Amino acid sequence: MAGLSAVLPFALGLLNHWSAVESSEVTIKAVVGLLTFVLAALAGAQFPLANRIEFDTSATALSRLYTADFMGACLGALLASTLIVPLMGIGGLCAVCAGLNLWAALSAAIHLRRAC
Repeated sequence: MAGLSAVLPFALGLLNHWSAVESSEVTIKAVVGLLTFVLAALAGAQFPLANRIEFDTSATALSRLYTADFMGACLGALLASTLIVPLMGIGGLCAVCAGLNLWAALSAAIHLRRAC
């Protein structure tokens, strides 16, 4: 997820360049659709991965993760649309997302290493 977030501004810039040149609109739409699918698949994989890392399958642990997932989505959508994009642009938003996802991946790796 962090890697995709870091590469996304460059991919969008390339798509913008393609749209300025006589390129197929269908190709551009297909690439945007593919990027959206990959992003959605990675985002959808994070919750089950967090459940596996938690090791605790009790209802309390699962409800805590579910609540954190919803709160993160809510705060992310709110902050992205009202603060980060207007101040930093899409590239800045991608950089923030890349940093947060890298931090989450490192935290999960440290947690797993301690659990083993």
